[in-house]
Amino acid sequence: MTVLLVDNDLIYAKITAKMLRHSGWRVLTAETYQSAIITYQEYSGDISAVILDVCLPNSHGTVILEEFRHCRKQLPCLFVSGYLLDKTTLDCLNNITGFVQKPHSQRELEQKLQDVINGAAKLPNDGGLLMTADKFPESMKGTTEQRPDAVDAWFGPWFDLTLQKPIWWNGSAWVDASGNIV
Repeated sequence: MTVLLVDNDLIYAKITAKMLRHSGWRVLTAETYQSAIITYQEYSGDISAVILDVCLPNSHGTVILEEFRHCRKQLPCLFVSGYLLDKTTLDCLNNITGFVQKPHSQRELEQKLQDVINGAAKLPNDGGLLMTADKFPESMKGTTEQRPDAVDAWFGPWFDLTLQKPIWWNGSAWVDASGNIV
């Protein structure tokens, strides 16, 4: 089975890829949004699951997963992060996929990866949309005027009820899944 690992931390990616290969996985790696999209397009038929870092330079792991799931709605995904995420963000990520905190053991990674693969058939078929308003806790959604300060939104998406779509703070502006400023 093949997994696509998307993480800009090269040391983490190298160690994690080695762990997964030791367990029999074929591992493809990408460091950026662009390289993740290119790799996915090239190998999408072979990829059994993806492991995505929550925070990437100029992007967010959920943005990449949104792109992947436009092509494959039931794609199993495991999010990882070295940052301490707040409970609300973790609840949101666990509601749409799985999550494991860095650093983690090989056993923990393998178990979480198997959990998302085994649970993939249970994901709702929502027309390819990864995040709809019903998947967000009340504290992570609201109208355009209610958007949190950029610092509060850095690690998690915000569901804009005015626009009816998830948006992310990219470090300088609010953007949608296509990278358009909203």
